[in-house]
Amino acid sequence: RARQGFTLAQLNAIQSAFEGCESHGPQKRGPEGRLVKPESLSNGLLDWAGLYFYDDLQALLESVEGCLDNGVSPGVSFLEFVAFARQLQEAHLQKVFQEYCKKDTDRDDLIDIKDLQALLKPVGFDILEDELAELLQKQNIANQQTFGFDAFWKFVLAMRDCHGFTAKEQRDLIAAFNRFCDDSGEMQNRQVKELLEFLGFQNSPVQIAAMVKQVDYNGNGTMDIGEFLRLMRLRRESSMVDFRIAYEKHRLGETPSLRAIGTALKMSNVATDQCVMENEIWPMCKNKQLDFSGFVRIAETCRQLAPGEKRKRARFMPDELALLRKGDWSFSCYAFRWQAQSSDWSLSACDYISMGDLLWELAFCGIPVNTPDGRTHILQQLEEAHESAKIAGVAESELGRPQSPRVRFMTVVHLVRLVLKEYSHAFTEKQYTALNATRFSEKELDKIRELFDSMVDHPQVDKVALRSLAQVIQHFSYIPHVKIDRFMAMTLNVKTNLTQKTELGNRTMALADPDGRGLDFPSFLQMIQWMVDTNYGGISFT
Repeated sequence: RARQGFTLAQLNAIQSAFEGCESHGPQKRGPEGRLVKPESLSNGLLDWAGLYFYDDLQALLESVEGCLDNGVSPGVSFLEFVAFARQLQEAHLQKVFQEYCKKDTDRDDLIDIKDLQALLKPVGFDILEDELAELLQKQNIANQQTFGFDAFWKFVLAMRDCHGFTAKEQRDLIAAFNRFCDDSGEMQNRQVKELLEFLGFQNSPVQIAAMVKQVDYNGNGTMDIGEFLRLMRLRRESSMVDFRIAYEKHRLGETPSLRAIGTALKMSNVATDQCVMENEIWPMCKNKQLDFSGFVRIAETCRQLAPGEKRKRARFMPDELALLRKGDWSFSCYAFRWQAQSSDWSLSACDYISMGDLLWELAFCGIPVNTPDGRTHILQQLEEAHESAKIAGVAESELGRPQSPRVRFMTVVHLVRLVLKEYSHAFTEKQYTALNATRFSEKELDKIRELFDSMVDHPQVDKVALRSLAQVIQHFSYIPHVKIDRFMAMTLNVKTNLTQKTELGNRTMALADPDGRGLDFPSFLQMIQWMVDTNYGGISFT
């Protein structure tokens, strides 16, 4: 009873997690022994239980929120920590057991192999038959036909160890993670978007922030390989939901056309490439019935192959590449401009730009190429762009020689991507900081995002008029903003005092971009949080 029903080995693991709480700040001591701060309880329990207990832990902490308030509780003792661990495990096991009972329709305390696959879905693993077969083989239970609850729970734990991925999937994901992590084996959270794009996934910043929040429970801004694999499991589960919706909506179970498959993939947020679709995908399903597993395999094939083709183009779409190719900036002299205007904008017609002309164009983008540090930085980026294009598979004939006074078109394309990446990193860091500083739920963030989008006046872009490199880069790096007067107008009917109105104006001006564009989403989010915190015009009660 004193051990709360845990075995000695389990208790040792709990004690180790409790001791790990010491790193969360100075410890208090009381008659019960060493006490840990209440705010370190969640980290300690997840260190012991693992990331798959995250949702149950949040529910547990919400149920005892008043008791753990720093002004009420002096700290958490080891015995209390063990009691919390027991409550967490019981809540989690009860939820899993309820799902198990739903499948055990004949009440014989056993489920068969088909029920096993269906039962894994509500506990976080929506996997295909061939994946299940490999994972069962790995556990030496491939021939087992029925499972009691203990056997099922043991298999779930084994699934969590590998995060539901096959051996090959794990190797590929670990290899990708190692490209982005530092020497300590940790990766900055702000790099998650870039890594997901490298793997062929498409996610909005808000979606990425929500997934990161579920794995970076200690809030240190980085993730290790275990946290990354858990994040990828969350991404896979989200993809499987999208796949099922698209598969059923477009009736792919019948003999589908290539167009229908492409539309379904687009609906599933899977990037496609025309060459991949025609040469790789269509031979797999031409004149054949397509089951759901087949569609998932097609989606995974596109995800893996399309990024390779896109990396050659520095992840620009064909129409975006055309914008870069046709501008007046991309020609080194009048003769080349005249040739391009009289032909079909072929690569040979706009093969290179002189280094001087390129630096001149970059200066109009706000890049400090006229300072020693700025010039050194852009020249380093140019070398990096050349090497990046080479690694991506661009032919040497399209790249020219490194450090040449004539910069070939494809090298410029990869240079523009590096410039845009710097802009993206700066904005991602700003948004990540804002999301961490606010205390809105995911549903509230969605509502705030809807409000923000409804207030944005998106400019009408005449792509034909984009003739300079600066104009093209500004078009590619466009970030929506709410104009200051539009934001202030939203608050005109709010009854409040002069002090609050003045503070609102001052804060809005302080957070707005200095170029007069207004408030981007991170700044807008900070303003809404400030209005809630100060109960601006009674907004907290409204």
